[in-house]
Amino acid sequence: MVENVSNNRASFIDEELVCQKAKDLLKVNTMMLGGGAVINWSFMQKGLVNEMSLLMAPAADGCSTTQPLFLAKEGLTDDQPIIFDPTHIELMPDKKIWMRFNVGAKSAHDFDKDEEYQAVQEMIKANS
Repeated sequence: MVENVSNNRASFIDEELVCQKAKDLLKVNTMMLGGGAVINWSFMQKGLVNEMSLLMAPAADGCSTTQPLFLAKEGLTDDQPIIFDPTHIELMPDKKIWMRFNVGAKSAHDFDKDEEYQAVQEMIKANS
């Protein structure tokens, strides 16, 4: 479930129920998810996303407050890594890169015991 905040009141949505109602009531068979980082990640963690399309501009701002594409939120979403399988990569005329991926299974890799991964995480924290 994902927290939905509106009018200063928090409520929760059931991602699977949202998809089922869209299919049953609205006859939606294909849906685009354009949420924020927590919504995107929660649908991924529930196995409700089968394809990801990403358009990347050739620029970066380096700002620590820039929203990420995915974000686990304690108590709302799992943070188990997910594997993507690239299916399409294209350089667009305006120099943007369009990438498409099939969304795979959750990774069974134990990042908590991965020394190299933990070292990188410590380096990130030290520079935050």
